[in-house]
Amino acid sequence: MRANPDLPLDPLTLVDAHAASGLRRRARRESNSSGVAPPLVPVPDAEVARGLFDALLGVACAVRADGEIILVNAAWRIAYLARGGLPARCAEGQNYFAINDRVPANTADGADAARMTAGLRQVLAGEQDAFEFEYHCDDPTGSKWLRVRVLAADFSGQRGALVSHTEVSDLHRLQQRMDHQITHDTLTGLPNRQGLAAMGHDFRSTLWAAPGDAVALVSLDRFRTINDRFGHQIGDELLVQVSERLVGVVRPTDVVIRYSGDEFVVIWSDLPSPGVSSFLRDRLVATLREPFTLNGTSIHVSASIGVALARRSQPCDGLITDAGVAMREAKARGGNRGLEFDDDHRRRHLSTVAMEEEMLEGLERAEFVLHYQPVLALPSHQPVGVEALMRWRHPTRGLVPPNDFIPVAEATNLIVPLGSWALRQACRDAAAFTGSASGLDVAVNVSVHQLAEPDFADIVIAALSTSGLDPHRLILELTESAFLQDLQHVVPSLHQLTDLGVRVAIDDFGTGYNSLLHLRRYPISVLKLDRTFVADIEAGGGDAAICKSVVGLARSLGISCVAEGVETVEQAQALAQLGCGQAQGFLWSCAVGVEDLCQMLDACAEVRGA
Repeated sequence: MRANPDLPLDPLTLVDAHAASGLRRRARRESNSSGVAPPLVPVPDAEVARGLFDALLGVACAVRADGEIILVNAAWRIAYLARGGLPARCAEGQNYFAINDRVPANTADGADAARMTAGLRQVLAGEQDAFEFEYHCDDPTGSKWLRVRVLAADFSGQRGALVSHTEVSDLHRLQQRMDHQITHDTLTGLPNRQGLAAMGHDFRSTLWAAPGDAVALVSLDRFRTINDRFGHQIGDELLVQVSERLVGVVRPTDVVIRYSGDEFVVIWSDLPSPGVSSFLRDRLVATLREPFTLNGTSIHVSASIGVALARRSQPCDGLITDAGVAMREAKARGGNRGLEFDDDHRRRHLSTVAMEEEMLEGLERAEFVLHYQPVLALPSHQPVGVEALMRWRHPTRGLVPPNDFIPVAEATNLIVPLGSWALRQACRDAAAFTGSASGLDVAVNVSVHQLAEPDFADIVIAALSTSGLDPHRLILELTESAFLQDLQHVVPSLHQLTDLGVRVAIDDFGTGYNSLLHLRRYPISVLKLDRTFVADIEAGGGDAAICKSVVGLARSLGISCVAEGVETVEQAQALAQLGCGQAQGFLWSCAVGVEDLCQMLDACAEVRGA
């Protein structure tokens, strides 16, 4: 097909070089398949081709192999004149490479021009058929993003190129909004964990890894209680106000990130001395201790904060891990404080991680067992129940007491599967008790972490159903310290279980600051008098008065009272005189295995019978 002599290039390529080649390929396929050549595609004349070229929305021009601009479209002419160009030919006849070479090389525009020149040369040299990239442009018409696209073209048998510049500012703004949504928290507007990762390469070697920088992990204390009490809308507003306070007390060079849920990360850079981090940490604690006003209500909130200093080159996630260890210890100490991660924390953390791994393996190898301590009626000393206590038969350390591994299980949340196992095993054992142990109640300790599981009631019901144990024989023991978590969200589950006949006991009663409040909020059936009061009951005084008050309270409420830690006959007699109905302790027996329990109780029954 011969090009129109009035137009210096193939008209089809002016509209779309790729479309033209596609038509040619289609024509060849149809010719090969049918054996009959299809009719030629009509070629518009020069004026129609120029009109189509002018109709392109982008700024476009046609360039010969030597770089000379031989044709521009209407959008090009408008842009050229807006930039102050002469109206004669609007760059037609000029060299594209020369135009780009005039842009200062040491500027962003110069870098874009150089990239454009390199891509155009590759297309004109036949090294590639297409080239494109996006660049930012500031001109008299405004700030915008453009996409330049270079396509190879056939100009009367010689290789040339079509160059178009199309504005894509709207697409860039949309992409920026999407990127912001991905890397920022929608509630607080702070960077999120994805944003932290996105910044990592920029800051890892300067802000976060340089000695003298520090990371603080901030966790609100009892945030779940606020959500349960006031609703999630108030909880969300609290998080917004917390984020505003954190941003308000850090320097402009510092970074605040919403890490997850009610946890925030603060990154301090270039601290003048290690001691400054303690001052900044305490300032965070103090600012969050001030009351918040939410929906007209003043709410007091505190926070547990862990701080880790970058003493050597290390990645940010390692610092956050260290800060998290210190934060969890601060929370374990009651919260409302900050702690700095040190070598002792590191040793304890590594020990905890190692023990957690061993405990997971121990669960798989069935190394955990239950021992049972009898609970006896006073003053008859007749057995009425048992308390299930967990032991770990470690392959090298022997029988590990619960005080050595339960805190680790609580800290790592491994207590949930351990507690579920203990519940199932205790129900199976109690259902199979024989002899004098037959029919005894069984008390099982339950962690606050287990209670927080949404299917806790289902787990208890399944353990009862599988074992065949009468629900009236099961007692769930909750430590009074657990109630400091404000377990309003588990009340329906507890009522569901007590409706079946399961009883709920408060262990260590009397050691908490709001003991009486628990009796009103929760379906409690048993009070267990803490051993610290029993120890000095013989001496009279304050402990004896507390024991008398607790026993009287239980009697007036119509619930049972069990004294723990009874070691002497005198203690048992004093409790019986106060009217305490049940007791347990070394006076009668330590916790023993299920077989030893049945044998011991049978032997005691024979002695009493004799």
